[in-house]
Amino acid sequence: FWIHKNFLKTSELDISETSKILVIRFIMALVFGILLSVFFTLGSPAPGYMMLIAIVLSFFLPLYKPEYLLGLILGMSYTFGANIPILAAFVLLLIFLVCYKLIRFGALVLIARMRQS
Repeated sequence: FWIHKNFLKTSELDISETSKILVIRFIMALVFGILLSVFFTLGSPAPGYMMLIAIVLSFFLPLYKPEYLLGLILGMSYTFGANIPILAAFVLLLIFLVCYKLIRFGALVLIARMRQS
């Protein structure tokens, strides 16, 4: 049901617009994964801050989508192999999903109730 609902949403857009959006999301996640790997290899504290920024962004952007997941996994695969990026990406995916669907929804409901009273 969820996949069908997302398919109907994207079928309303033009095919070229949809593919352009998907490619941009994939490239953004790929660059994020590559930068994360480079900074981790250099021993910089930046990966921790990058993860915090990603969690904050997940309140506003749906970072749980498959194109973000694939880009992140491919970006980190050269440095960390195959298994670690897959496990890390799935944990991040769950965090992003909870932030976007549950916590964001609760915050929006609270804001709406505060505006009514």
